[in-house]
Amino acid sequence: MDANTSPYLALWQHGHLLASERHLLAWAQAQRLLPLLLWRAQQAGWELPAAVVQAARAARYRVQAHHLLAEAQLRALGEVAQELRIPLVLVKGACVAHAYPETWLRSYNDIDLLIAEENLDVFLPLVFDLGYTWLEAATGQRGWHLPPLTPQSAGLKLEVHTALAREKGRDLFTCAQWSTGLRPFDPFPGLWIPDPVDHALYLIHHAVVHHTLAMGLLHIVDLKFWTQAWGESEWQALETQARVLDLHRATGLALALAAWAWDTPWPAEVQQRFPVPPEAILTTTQRIVTGESVQKLPYVQRDLSERSLRGWIKYASLVLFGDPAVRQTLPRREKFRFYLHRPFQLLSNHGPTLWRLARGDRQTRDAWQVQQSLQTWLDDE
Repeated sequence: MDANTSPYLALWQHGHLLASERHLLAWAQAQRLLPLLLWRAQQAGWELPAAVVQAARAARYRVQAHHLLAEAQLRALGEVAQELRIPLVLVKGACVAHAYPETWLRSYNDIDLLIAEENLDVFLPLVFDLGYTWLEAATGQRGWHLPPLTPQSAGLKLEVHTALAREKGRDLFTCAQWSTGLRPFDPFPGLWIPDPVDHALYLIHHAVVHHTLAMGLLHIVDLKFWTQAWGESEWQALETQARVLDLHRATGLALALAAWAWDTPWPAEVQQRFPVPPEAILTTTQRIVTGESVQKLPYVQRDLSERSLRGWIKYASLVLFGDPAVRQTLPRREKFRFYLHRPFQLLSNHGPTLWRLARGDRQTRDAWQVQQSLQTWLDDE
């Protein structure tokens, strides 16, 4: 896929409008790219239509307003961490935004914190004292990590993690695994951030492996800003750690997509460290990233620990009942609500797609095949 065949890519890379203004504006809004698109236009001297400029400015003001709320929340959470004398690690969007030229160029919808599991029992009561409550609308959605918390007044949702990923029964990206690279986050005393290479690997895993790139272009765009000041030592560390975590191919794919999205190749010394994805994989994932080929499918191949009866039983248990260790941290009422709502959430999330798959809908079957092919290629490290 190139800018000549994708109107979305033509808009993002060159500011060209090859489809209706309304259609492209809706795409940029859905991808959360409007403020960044306006910034790119100003940097490159593009002439964007007045309606696009107006919408981008409005989006910027909304992002800045959300960030003001988030910053107040982060200061309060940092004070809690200082009071408890525990490491509280800021990850994902609220952390990545600080790598951009201006933080308002990178929107985020919630605040993600990583905490050691043994500190959860002392941390959550103080979070509740700040006015946070479990988000009831999300009851039953989370199979293996805690439901989000919502502030009492205006603000962003709070996601508290004891591990940032689980793959085939293993917890990944935990405080213990990251302990040697954690560093204080100066803008918010009491909060910490991961080592940049550790965080890059998590961002790649989250986008490529966990969500099979369905989160969109923004999470691929992040890689340019996150790595812009890297030197040889960081790239060497990324290659080494990617091999250890079986993320060498996922990293190569993420970097190839970032080079494609920015229409700028990585330096040769970076390219040679990571595998080049096959053309078929690259083409299909480009369509997923731009939102042109996305279906809500269960991640069976990703989450199945082993292809045996025992593996299927473990997978079904996790899907239906969630992770027992995580559920133990919830009050009895929340456990009951989870088990009561879980079947209905599963049916709501995946029922329509699985029905289309069973009926032989071509688009759904193609999407299923793409997911399977991508996962098979990623697994074949």
